[in-house]
Amino acid sequence: MNPELTGATVAAELAQNAEELRSLVRRVESEAASQPQRSPAGWSGPASWLCELALLFLNRELESAIDLLRQAKEFTEAAAWEAQHHG
Repeated sequence: MNPELTGATVAAELAQNAEELRSLVRRVESEAASQPQRSPAGWSGPASWLCELALLFLNRELESAIDLLRQAKEFTEAAAWEAQHHG
């Protein structure tokens, strides 16, 4: 076993990765919150409908990305805990 890869070392690296994921979640959440929810004022008809449909798809994709990032953060935190306590 590589002596540099102790449980504490691995746990510290995983904790740093979890913090980076936490920061990324906050940034993506902030961007998602700032996205327009409706088509621009003055748009009507098919252009407006298509714009709103595209925004709906964008919001769904952002929500999915946020969920995946949160899961990755949680798994990384769990792995860091395991490495710290069982490594």
